[in-house]
This record gives sequence, C-alpha cells and structure tokens, in this order.
Amino acid sequence: MTKQKSKWKGFEHPSYRIVDIGRTASFLIPITKIHLPSKEKGKTIEASLHKFLRSTFGGFHVNSTPSTGVWVNAKKQVVFDNCMVYSVSFPGKKRIPLLLVFLADLARQMNEECLLISAGQYDGLLYPTP
Repeated sequence: MTKQKSKWKGFEHPSYRIVDIGRTASFLIPITKIHLPSKEKGKTIEASLHKFLRSTFGGFHVNSTPSTGVWVNAKKQVVFDNCMVYSVSFPGKKRIPLLLVFLADLARQMNEECLLISAGQYDGLLYPTP
C-alpha cells in the first residue's frame, strides 16, 4: 500500500508544523434525543457516542450550539429539528463503514427515520434498516 501525500504539502513554514489527520465526516444528532438512554447499560446516547468516537477515531469535535436542520421526509412533510453537529477526522476510507454502522444503530435507538451524514466530499441520508 502506498502512503498518500499530505494535502498540506506546500504550506510548510519554519514557524509551525501541520499533522495531516485525513478527511472529515460530520453528522447531526437531534438535541432532544441526545440524553435518551442507550442500549449500553447506564449510559445515554451522548455518552455511548462520545465513547465510540474517542475509541474509534481518537477524538471528535462537537458544536454545542444548536444547528437547525430542515428537510422533507418520506411522507412529503416538512420537518425541522435542532441538532448537535459532530465531526471526526481520519485517514483513508476504511473507517467510514464503522461510523455508518454505529450511527445506524444509534438512529434505531433514538427512533430516527434517518441521519444526515457528510464524509469527505459526499453527503447522504443514512436510513437504518430494521
């Protein structure tokens, strides 16, 4: 396997050093459901999510200021929700499926029809299967 070149090449300077941590994946979690109990005994959705992101990606970013999402659902109804925006970074694409499987499980636990996910240059709606 060949090592990918850093996207930061050409920005070198003696006054700093940049470590390339890869691509970013971002997703929205409804604020009203973040404190629901998760399937992990004694933990909330938030605690389970934070544990997963720390252990799988080494860390994460969360914007605690509500971000309002507005969309049209499968029943052609306009829906809006205040959400937390989470982001993780990682090299390559190998960990994207790990994130998607975890988020699908989380969506089922929260009884969410779908979650918005962005990974690199791609955006999508993640619909959990029953």
